[in-house]
Amino acid sequence: MIARLRGLVVQRSLQSVVLDVGGVGFELAVPLSTSEKVEEGKEAELLTHLHVREDALQLYGFRTAEEKELFLQLIGVSGIGPKIALNLLSAKGVSTLREAIANGDVGVLTSITGVGRKMAERIIVDLREKMGKPRAAQVGVPGLAGTAALERHEEAVLALVSLGFQRQTAEKAVHAAEKSLGTEANVEEVVREALKRV
Repeated sequence: MIARLRGLVVQRSLQSVVLDVGGVGFELAVPLSTSEKVEEGKEAELLTHLHVREDALQLYGFRTAEEKELFLQLIGVSGIGPKIALNLLSAKGVSTLREAIANGDVGVLTSITGVGRKMAERIIVDLREKMGKPRAAQVGVPGLAGTAALERHEEAVLALVSLGFQRQTAEKAVHAAEKSLGTEANVEEVVREALKRV
């Protein structure tokens, strides 16, 4: 089993990285949080998971152990394949995703393309206990509103980045959308409004 790879990043996209390891190019599917942290022409070390199917072998790469652990937990849920697990990680990030599962927040999960209500509920049922205690899920916890606003902002920015926009452009558009819509808007509404401004 290939547990990790260290090599020169010769190619990078939003969804994949090619590492040159001793003259051999390994293509790894990666979440957005990993793709953003590596640079072409520089060395990188990624933790890996080799997914074996009857018709294909696919390598997945992760910058942190937390990303890899959550990915493995997600694909262990019935009906969740690597593609959906990677989409979840890319759209929400480890901390937001873990918190959503711990809090039983179906809405956060179903905001991801390809994740319906039944699938979201299955993820929560299977993984909730593994996520630890819910954090700041109760009404009246100091700083909750600010934290929620920051998470909404970051999720909206990442959504635009995943569509191909530069982060600086995405930040400006999301900020303008948030000013226009106010604090009650959800991530999808912010993203739709932001798309009108880029």
